Amino acid sequence: MAGLNGMKAIGAYIDRSEVTVRKWIDNHGLPAAKIGGAWVSDTDLIDEWRAKRIAEQCRKANAGRW
Repeated sequence: MAGLNGMKAIGAYIDRSEVTVRKWIDNHGLPAAKIGGAWVSDTDLIDEWRAKRIAEQCRKANAGRW
């Protein structure tokens, strides 16, 4: 578990721009929160969120194939 402090650190961890990170927070539930005026997150939470999103997309892509 590693804390990420600031939108730049969060974006760097997931290799996306700060604009994309903000969109993912607002629209897709990326686990990050603004605390004391600064954005914070955690690598374990992001990894878990990412794994769930990948699994959901795979289920959708494979629905009805069998």
